[in-house]
Amino acid sequence: MSANAWLAHGRARGELKLGLLPFLLEHAMLPGELRDVFLFDESLRSCVSAAAGTHHCIGGLLMSEDGNSYELTTLLRIEEFKTDSDCTWARLSCIGRCLISGMRRNTRHGYRVAVVSPCSDSGGAAAPVDNLRAVHGKVASQRRQLKQALL
Repeated sequence: MSANAWLAHGRARGELKLGLLPFLLEHAMLPGELRDVFLFDESLRSCVSAAAGTHHCIGGLLMSEDGNSYELTTLLRIEEFKTDSDCTWARLSCIGRCLISGMRRNTRHGYRVAVVSPCSDSGGAAAPVDNLRAVHGKVASQRRQLKQALL
């Protein structure tokens, strides 16, 4: 699954929004990386559950050590998740980056929600979805080759 469901969902509503999970800048993910997270905070658990029930994408809000957030967020796809009464586990895959144009709190659960636009390094314009898919596929292929070479 790619970000197509998230893009279609956002375009139908007139703007792209992402629920956000906070990450220190040193824990930022690059496209193609996978990470398992364990969430105990009820608002963050709600963020993952809401995204997993609709479009499977959330943002990784990059935070500085003094608590300020950056304008850039990572676009994370929820590959898998499990929840119980105490904890939510999610396997996240970084599939891109977005620029934040506005942020608010979800009124019901309290997690941060950002209005975003996809970004790329080519002139600051958003890359077409097909180009993003091609790059993501190439990176995933290279990671598999590297893993085989290391084993």
